[in-house]
Amino acid sequence: MSPPVALPCSRLGNKIIGQTTGGGKFQISLASVHAGMRLSEQYTVTWSQVHFDRRTINLTKTKNGSARTVHLNANALEAIKSVKRPGQRTSERVSPNSFKDFSTRSWFNPCVDEAGISRYVWHSHRHTFCSWLSMTGATMKEIQEVAGHKTIVTSAKYAHLSPVHNKGVVDRIAGIAQSRVSTE
Repeated sequence: MSPPVALPCSRLGNKIIGQTTGGGKFQISLASVHAGMRLSEQYTVTWSQVHFDRRTINLTKTKNGSARTVHLNANALEAIKSVKRPGQRTSERVSPNSFKDFSTRSWFNPCVDEAGISRYVWHSHRHTFCSWLSMTGATMKEIQEVAGHKTIVTSAKYAHLSPVHNKGVVDRIAGIAQSRVSTE
């Protein structure tokens, strides 16, 4: 099962598209949820750090002080490609110039409010990324590595599972006791 090609809530994606005109805000938001980068990482990355051929972004400055490579899935790759303008220098930031202060409050928060979603901030994209990885079978070690967490404990805090997913996990064992009784 693949993660959806959308933001965590289609209402939110529609609001971002409706409330923002150009500037790549929807694409940057989409890349955020599909790459799991921290806001400060995403807004400071330059084109020289992006490698389309390898589907990676090389981060030199991260919150935990360690350099890391971000691997891009097809959705994140296309979103990032779509904001590249002809003639941009490799020293220019990937996120549009209007994002220099890393603030998403002026445009993102109103979209979240209008979508009727409570307690969702930009950083929630990172939690969604880790949750989607977990729900598609990634191990905590794999999540730790791709999210750039120092410890598995941190990764476990991020990998929230949806109630529907949890129900499905429990449903997997339905009939096990019955089938074992019948075969013995």
